Amino acid sequence: MCVAFTEPFCPDCITTVSETSRVPTEISEIKQFIQFLKMISPDLDANQKRMLTDCLSGSSDGTIRLWSLGQQRCVATIRVHEVGVWALQTNDSFTMAFSGGRDRKIFKIDLRNTEIKALIGEETAPVLKMILTPDATSLWVATTDSSIKNWSVNSRNSRMEDYDTDLLPPINQNPDHVIKGNPSIRHYAVLNDKRHILTKDTDNNIQLYDVLKASKVEDLGQVDFDAEVKKNFKLIYVPNWFTVDLKTGLLCIHMDEPDSFAAWVSSKEFGLGGNDGPDPKVNLGGLLLQALLEHWPATYSADEECDSNMNERPIEERQAAPGNPYFSVPEHIPVIFSEVGGRTLLRLLVGDAGRETEELLLHETVPAWVTDVVVSKNMPRFNKIPFCLLPVQSSGAKPLRKERLSASDMLQVRKVIEHVYEKIMGAGSDAGSQTASQSGGSGGQEKCESEKDEERTSIAEEKVELLCQDQVLDPNMDLRTVRHFIWKSSNDLVLHYRAIK
Repeated sequence: MCVAFTEPFCPDCITTVSETSRVPTEISEIKQFIQFLKMISPDLDANQKRMLTDCLSGSSDGTIRLWSLGQQRCVATIRVHEVGVWALQTNDSFTMAFSGGRDRKIFKIDLRNTEIKALIGEETAPVLKMILTPDATSLWVATTDSSIKNWSVNSRNSRMEDYDTDLLPPINQNPDHVIKGNPSIRHYAVLNDKRHILTKDTDNNIQLYDVLKASKVEDLGQVDFDAEVKKNFKLIYVPNWFTVDLKTGLLCIHMDEPDSFAAWVSSKEFGLGGNDGPDPKVNLGGLLLQALLEHWPATYSADEECDSNMNERPIEERQAAPGNPYFSVPEHIPVIFSEVGGRTLLRLLVGDAGRETEELLLHETVPAWVTDVVVSKNMPRFNKIPFCLLPVQSSGAKPLRKERLSASDMLQVRKVIEHVYEKIMGAGSDAGSQTASQSGGSGGQEKCESEKDEERTSIAEEKVELLCQDQVLDPNMDLRTVRHFIWKSSNDLVLHYRAIK
């Protein structure tokens, strides 16, 4: 599954369709040429009625070959490029050819005498595609850069044979016209919160993206990329739950079944919940999938069938039930479902999931591991982490028993401190009596359980501290962050505790 980040009114990709119906199906096989073939340009007259007689091919070794299909052999080999030929174009009469490739050079070749050739111009990036204008006076050229340029192919006052491509400059120093494209992303860094990504485009501009909301957060301009990465560093560890590629020049996020649900986080810590009240744990991959498919009607019916109290809930809550309760993503974001090998099964925009055709295709295409989360609302279980608790050797304390414990990898250090204080040191009853005495009889009974828990935890933090690798741990850290940044081992995490004097 792939998600591409695009601007609302910009094309997110360019698709080329090759017409093959006009080419005769019975073509003799040519066995002499075994180089990697990059481009074939057949000889078709203006009315496209004449059978193929000649064919022009370009290869990865930089050569261009003219083939006679009737004789089934190569009749001419043209060497003008230093590396691979990626694009070929001919005029209607098949008397003139134009070539471009990895070396960025555009050549004009006379097919009646292949020794006559000229360098039309030199692009700023490898040439991918060329189209000759109907009057055959100029050439539109597309490259790996996002801009499209128009080059004049007229030799003006000079003849092609007057040009030595190895010694003289090209006929054109610059193109006649340029259709400016958007800058493409060429470099990225996933920040360690596994939510934000810094990117750098071809204009050296730095942008900050939010993967979870599939949107750009900020344009930072032409600043130091590495400095921004360091500036946004946080001492928090979140498992990888997506991969990134920049093949299209856009930021594309790939989600695969094994890793998509690896990242459980605190909703408050990630700015998804309010500062007051409970702090539920949320799965980043699950939230994104629910947001991407929130317009799919299948997610609505699941809520109505699974929630027996749906009719009793306020109308605002029922309307907001699809998706996730925290955020939505822009409707113009494209979503691609593909096979493991990369073959695309379905491509649609987020906002189109509610259309009749897309709805049916989604039912046929969406894999079970996705429907389980977005339709059935079944989130995967928390990840567990094993660890051991031991007293600091210098403290002189002896553990009641040595045991291997296991807990959610999101468990905060303060909860482990509370466990040590109440269960191992046996101070739970003292903490409870102290809390009750401070509360003052009936006043203490009126306090909610969350406030009592906070007081117990606060007392424990004043009495006990936790260490890993002789480093005192911040109570706000979770176990997986301790393991990644401090323990740095695949073995079971070992934590030491000691009383604060």
